[in-house]
Amino acid sequence: MTCIIIDDEARSRETINNILARYCGDVEVIGQAENAESAYELINTCKPDFIFLDIQMPGGSGLNLLSFFEDADFKIIFTTAYKDYAIDAIKLNAVDYLLKPISIKEVIDAVAKIKKLISIRGPVQTAKTKYLHLNSKTTIDLIPVDAIVYCEAESTYTNIFLNDGSKRLCPSRSKMWKSNFRPLIFSGFIIPFWSRKNT
Repeated sequence: MTCIIIDDEARSRETINNILARYCGDVEVIGQAENAESAYELINTCKPDFIFLDIQMPGGSGLNLLSFFEDADFKIIFTTAYKDYAIDAIKLNAVDYLLKPISIKEVIDAVAKIKKLISIRGPVQTAKTKYLHLNSKTTIDLIPVDAIVYCEAESTYTNIFLNDGSKRLCPSRSKMWKSNFRPLIFSGFIIPFWSRKNT
């Protein structure tokens, strides 16, 4: 897999590059850019599989950069110091949204998501994916709604079970229903019910 790192801070680019070199041997960094203008040229020239993209940069934001790629065939991992743009990230179908300072595990997990998406890439992947976003003090976790098998309510928490066998914990049930799916609730179990228009 190939990627480009876009960030106006040299230290941030170096951090991501070092993590990839040490822990993600199947990822090749084919370019780095410090602003939106040079990033635009680099993406068009190098055609990366995915990009790490900062949002606030001099001369143009990462969000503005993406507006020039209406049918982008690359995946996006946002890297930023601000939570404010999470909704924009979801609308742009971002794979992950990492808050600075970025940890090694966050980068490894984000790359794993990219690898999985690329391995199953096909015609059905062109549709926009709906996400459930879970906020913590340091991260915003984007979970594809169609990956949710069922949810289990427990006291003030909700356990979210995914189709890969993993489980996520939502500390506030009231917040998770802001996503675009409706639940069916049976004896403490919540089953996602997001679309039956075609059945």
